[in-house]
Amino acid sequence: MGKWQSVGREGDLAEGEMKEIRIGARSTALYWIEGQYHATDNVCTHAFAHLTDGLLEGAIIKRPLHGGRFD
Repeated sequence: MGKWQSVGREGDLAEGEMKEIRIGARSTALYWIEGQYHATDNVCTHAFAHLTDGLLEGAIIKRPLHGGRFD
């Protein structure tokens, strides 16, 4: 069973902000959207790019390459 790892403090992210979290070798994206934290893999499924290098508009992540979007 895994162990809990601190990734920051509540309030570190403002509304609509995201940041990369490193847990071991894994890159995870952490988002603050409409008063809730969300997390996804940080690597785009289409081609290697970090989602946190893109833009977050509402709950839509605009990918930095090719303009792909994730909700």
